[in-house]
Amino acid sequence: LVGEEFVWVGSPDLVGAEFSPEVSALSRGLLAPSQYVPDTIEYREFVERWQQLDPEIYTGAGSNPITFTLLAYDAITFLATAIDSLDRTGALHDGNISAEVWSDTIR
Repeated sequence: LVGEEFVWVGSPDLVGAEFSPEVSALSRGLLAPSQYVPDTIEYREFVERWQQLDPEIYTGAGSNPITFTLLAYDAITFLATAIDSLDRTGALHDGNISAEVWSDTIR
C-alpha cells in the first residue's frame, strides 16, 4: 500500500525521523502531526470548552486535556479541512486523489 495513489497519516514519532533513501522514497505522502502546543488564544479557548464538557459523555473532559486529546483534535481538524477543500474544488469526485494533491491541500 505504497505509491503515488496512497497517503498515510502517521504518528508524531515520525516527525523529524531519519530514514534510509529507500524508505524516504516510499514514504512520500506521509503526513504526521507535531506535538508542539503553543499557548495561544485558540488553545486556551479549546481548553475552556473541553473543561466545560460533561465527563460522563466525553471521557477525560472536565479537566485539562491530555496530549492525545489535542493530537486527536488536530488530526480530525486537518483531515476535515482538507476533505472540505477537496470537495469544494470537485477533487473528491475525480476518483483516486494523489499523495501530492493531498499534501498540497493540507499545506
